[in-house]
Amino acid sequence: MEIKQQGYKNTEIISIGDTYSACLKTINNISFTGREIDITACLLNGRSSKKTASFLSISPKTVEIHIRNIMLKLGCNSRESIIDFVEKSNKFVLFRGHYSNLLIKATFELELKKLLVLVKNNTNCIIFYYKHQRTKDLFVYELEKHLNIAGIKTCSKAWEKDKSANFLTNKEGTEQTDSIIYVMSNEFAERLKTIKYEIEEEVSTLIPTLKKNPNPIIFLLSNNKIFPDLNKKLSDFIYIDLTEQENYYFLFFEILKKVLLTNNINKNLDNFKRQYETLVVHSSTQKWSVEHDLLVNSPSKAPSNSTSKMTILGLPPRNGKFTGREDALAQIKTQLDRQRIGVITQTISGLGGVGKTQLATEFAYQVAESDYYEVILWISAETLNSINNTYRDFSKFLQIDVRGLSTNKIQALVHHELAKKHKGSNILFILDNVSNYDSIQYYTLELHKHLLTNFTLHILITSRSQHWPEKPLILDTFAPQEALMFVKKHLPDEDENSIIKLAETLHYFPLALNQATAYIKKHTNVDDYLELYATKKKDYLDKFPEDINQYTESLWKTWDIALIKLSNAAKEMLFIASYLYPDDISITFFDNLAVEERGNIIENLRKYSFITLINNNKSFKLHRLLQEVVRMTIISDSKDNIKPPEDGSVKKNFYVLNKAINLLKNKFTFSYAKHDKWNLCCQYVMHAQSLAEQAINIGNGCFHTGIQLYAEVAMYLTHVQQDNNNARQAWEKILTLAERHYSKDKSFVLVLANIYTHLGFVMRQIGNIDLTIKYLEKAILIYKSKTPDISVNMEKLLTYLRWDQIVSSNDGIKYDHSFTLLIWGLFKHDLADFRAAKDAYEQALEILSKCKIVNSIMLSKVSLLQNLGKLYRYCGDIKKAKNVLNTAKIIVDDNFPNHLEQAYVYERIASLLYYMGMCEEAKENLEKCLKIRLSIHSKDHYRIGLAKSILGLILCASNCLDEGIANLKQAEIIYKNFEENHIRFVFLYINTSYAFEMHKEYDNALQYLIKAQRLAIKHWGEKSSIILSYHLTPTEKFSSLETSEKNINYYTQALELTKKLFGRHHIRVARYCYILGRIFENVQNKDKARRHYRESLSIASKQHFKNKILVLEHQKNIEIIQEHLRRVCDRGNN
Repeated sequence: MEIKQQGYKNTEIISIGDTYSACLKTINNISFTGREIDITACLLNGRSSKKTASFLSISPKTVEIHIRNIMLKLGCNSRESIIDFVEKSNKFVLFRGHYSNLLIKATFELELKKLLVLVKNNTNCIIFYYKHQRTKDLFVYELEKHLNIAGIKTCSKAWEKDKSANFLTNKEGTEQTDSIIYVMSNEFAERLKTIKYEIEEEVSTLIPTLKKNPNPIIFLLSNNKIFPDLNKKLSDFIYIDLTEQENYYFLFFEILKKVLLTNNINKNLDNFKRQYETLVVHSSTQKWSVEHDLLVNSPSKAPSNSTSKMTILGLPPRNGKFTGREDALAQIKTQLDRQRIGVITQTISGLGGVGKTQLATEFAYQVAESDYYEVILWISAETLNSINNTYRDFSKFLQIDVRGLSTNKIQALVHHELAKKHKGSNILFILDNVSNYDSIQYYTLELHKHLLTNFTLHILITSRSQHWPEKPLILDTFAPQEALMFVKKHLPDEDENSIIKLAETLHYFPLALNQATAYIKKHTNVDDYLELYATKKKDYLDKFPEDINQYTESLWKTWDIALIKLSNAAKEMLFIASYLYPDDISITFFDNLAVEERGNIIENLRKYSFITLINNNKSFKLHRLLQEVVRMTIISDSKDNIKPPEDGSVKKNFYVLNKAINLLKNKFTFSYAKHDKWNLCCQYVMHAQSLAEQAINIGNGCFHTGIQLYAEVAMYLTHVQQDNNNARQAWEKILTLAERHYSKDKSFVLVLANIYTHLGFVMRQIGNIDLTIKYLEKAILIYKSKTPDISVNMEKLLTYLRWDQIVSSNDGIKYDHSFTLLIWGLFKHDLADFRAAKDAYEQALEILSKCKIVNSIMLSKVSLLQNLGKLYRYCGDIKKAKNVLNTAKIIVDDNFPNHLEQAYVYERIASLLYYMGMCEEAKENLEKCLKIRLSIHSKDHYRIGLAKSILGLILCASNCLDEGIANLKQAEIIYKNFEENHIRFVFLYINTSYAFEMHKEYDNALQYLIKAQRLAIKHWGEKSSIILSYHLTPTEKFSSLETSEKNINYYTQALELTKKLFGRHHIRVARYCYILGRIFENVQNKDKARRHYRESLSIASKQHFKNKILVLEHQKNIEIIQEHLRRVCDRGNN
């Protein structure tokens, strides 16, 4: 069945014929049947006869007959020869596409079978079409077939070409029909116009004869211009424009929605979409998880609804020619069986290129087939960044929205989702290409924390390092017999003695043998290849006279032989790719090439085993060792077909690297002001980091480019991904490199100040107070000194260390200084040193006022104003808070609509309005804030939780108590997923307690108040009451407070906890003292009532407010306290 990535534009009725299959019917003048094509596709994907038979709903014997017929046509006698035949042709990619289509079709039909329980037994449908072309008949055939699978009884009626009856469809038989589908092709429409047939007359005649279906007539239009007035004339009927449908499958679900008006099929559609995206959008590794489900469960039966279904993520394609390593596979299994708890159970160690990844892949497939593990996750673990990148891919497959989330949060959400589906089962993590134990120690601790209570956790590691807590499995090169078997699988017709000699010559090195066999299959035989290989000895020694590594030598020679066959453009792509992150290189990265040329190059590289296609052929990956060898060659070789500028002024490695960086520039440019570019940056950040590191390693003229690019990566990690650990490493590396290379430049201190500021920012996020103070004080000290004249290199580097790169050189230093003061103000606000924070913000604003107004200056000003507004609110200066927030709102509304800073401004305004008692206006602003944040962030982002916590308070204050508490509880869940026991929980718990009290759920209110007090002590110790003494209480009338005597125990405990939290002189203490006074007055305990009223009055009289509304409300509360105090005092004595 044809799968298209776009809608059906300018087509007749959708063709169901498989375009891949059509292109595969003849290969090298040999014809193949459709079923032979299906079976060959399954062979190429490593399927056994039994599984192929189950998948295609035929018998294993029939599969064997077809395989034998294929062998007869090819004149061969093995399945490997069939695979070789395809690989040598130019049809390999087409077979992969065809196989994906088979998987999609099987998934689609499985979902249809699930509808049988929803569809009534007597649901009927007639399909009416124009019988002329075979493709139209085929479309109708598939449509009828799939409606029947879904349980809808269907028949089709054709209108012959020369037929001229009064009615297209006879009324007879329609009485028992629920729906009629008209398949309206262009030709059909033209024919009807020729005979001047009014189709709406027929429809009007048929309607009364049909069953009671509100919309019984459905038109499928292959061109929306067929009947331009149809939707006007038949406004009560349904028509579907095929040009707007993504493909046949989604068209069919649209039809089902119309035919089955009383049934909800959205769940089935969502299930299909998820698996469809797995096959079409995500990597081939994820594709396998669906493939496994289809092949283990017979397509003739709908899969079980059991939650124990396997989840396999990230697993690379299986190598159908994997050879040997039986002892190693057995050792891994024995080790994992022996240790049943979550520890690092096995490490596969060895040289690069000996097959560690291939061994781990084969092991994963074998245990997947045995169903021992319910979850298998393959993680590229070279760096923390690559681990994080893998988890982002997992989140897409699991349909978790992770926009704006930190890496720790993404990992936690993925683990939580797996725990929900597979609690109590076995899980296997495979960490591929780990640098060393230290690099994953923190990550494995997180695994244990998230998963150990829900899973039996096993971890398998591949690494070149041999230093591990437990003895690793050392994987060596092939044994002679294994090498012989490996080559014979690829070259079955070659002489065995020649193969033995080839294996010896290449030192039994798997990666080199794979490279060699790929070339021999295409161009020569083993003996001639060995002669050619021998001629490369001198070339190798000339290029690498000091290198005595026999494995590097064998790989370079096999690579160099194949390189000759590549076009210049293919070599250039390979050379550029050698500097990129190797695990996932998008083909669209090379957008400087035409699509057809790019496709030819990719296929050429694949044939010679330089690359492996992934992501449904949208990306490719390279072996890291091959990358190293290619880079070695680029550095040593200045006489290649890739030509740098004619004057020879640029070395070849500079030329290749700069070309790669230029290709990256349109895809990765950090700007805090342009968040619409953040998703693209996320896709290419790994390549940016790789190119930056390579440029820094090359040094000389590339060093400046490298450190600038590394600065952009650090800015992205800090301000967008909020990946604090990786950001810290990046900034510390930049600091070390900059000090080493730029320290002689007098203006370097300005770069230092900027780096110190960002390190201080990251340390604040991490919660390291000492290092935050250290770095920020260093930066401030530099800005207090006399500013030196800035050099060209330092000015250029500084542009990459800012939120935006468009600040002029004259204003740049002022901008940097103001940014440091902003971070210092935020830090001081955290510590409740509000005077220092206020001074920092105001000084920063004064500095910015001297700068030319550009976007980056305005955005920085908005950030300062909204934080200053928050500070004024904390200090009770409502008037100033209102003024600065209104100024910020004007700037952000005019210049940065739907930006994060606009959301912050609305949040600050909402909080201010809430404390002023203006709940409706507060709610309106907070809803605007939430709308913006949800357009940028995941619903699980802590900023969403922050907004929901404030919204919850506002709703409770507006007497929408149930809705308010629901929002507060949602905020708590988000916070817990974000970071357990974060400082934000103190304020959330206080607010939630307050809401439960208003809701008269006193046990819950007390529980949250206790949690708030304990957490405050944990974070601030004895300073907690000083810090929280600034926490405002919303405006409320004391006269309306609940004072029931049955709650005396709650209010007594709440009073003591409030004193500990806020200090003895906070307005909330006055509030609880007043309530207790009322309770004791009601029970005639005048002494206790008098004592509490006096304490309440003493505290309330010392409160000072600068807003008229708050002053008036507070004065009324004081008068109420005084009135009750007079009541309980004895006449004449008080």
